[in-house]
Amino acid sequence: MAGIVERMTGEELLVMRVFGDRRIVKAVNSELDRRARLGPVERTKTEQYWAGRTFANRHSARLAA
Repeated sequence: MAGIVERMTGEELLVMRVFGDRRIVKAVNSELDRRARLGPVERTKTEQYWAGRTFANRHSARLAA
């Protein structure tokens, strides 16, 4: 779960914090605190993550069709 939380955007983390259960809220709070201490993350990592995720979604859509 820690790997997934690290790749989430700030907006996604805030939504999970509002709608998640106690276990998820604790993980999200830890990640937000970590980000606040370390500063902004490099932009390329997030873009690479979403590029891979988009590619995977397109590929699975083609397989389902």
